[in-house]
Amino acid sequence: MTRQELISAYEQWFGTKRWHLIGALTFAARPSPSKADSIFRKWISEMKLNEGTSDFSWVRVTEHGADRQNLHFHVLIGGWAGESKWPWVLRWNELAGDCIISYYNASAGGIRYLLKTAHPNRDFEIEIEMPSPPAAGQRTS
Repeated sequence: MTRQELISAYEQWFGTKRWHLIGALTFAARPSPSKADSIFRKWISEMKLNEGTSDFSWVRVTEHGADRQNLHFHVLIGGWAGESKWPWVLRWNELAGDCIISYYNASAGGIRYLLKTAHPNRDFEIEIEMPSPPAAGQRTS
């Protein structure tokens, strides 16, 4: 598989989902990867609890920057029922550092940007949380 095939496969998969927010999350300090993960999980859990729908989903790509010392995350968030992104921008700022979040626009190339570090022959740190589809015969409301 080539790099382009990998990115295109993710793009196609993610393109089937309705996304609401896309962003970049940075850190004022240089946390360890486990501390950065813990901060992210606190933030995303609060968002899900307060403004998530039953299909709340997220994709997180971890990047380390050119010098491998600039840990930051790129995120896609779907299943979000909030009216404003600003409380979540401010909450990230309280917890960690700077946050740039935009309302998702499918034609803006955000998924491709999110996947810019994807490569089939090296580590690519991506985490995906999506609800499981209902089992065959299971009713949904």
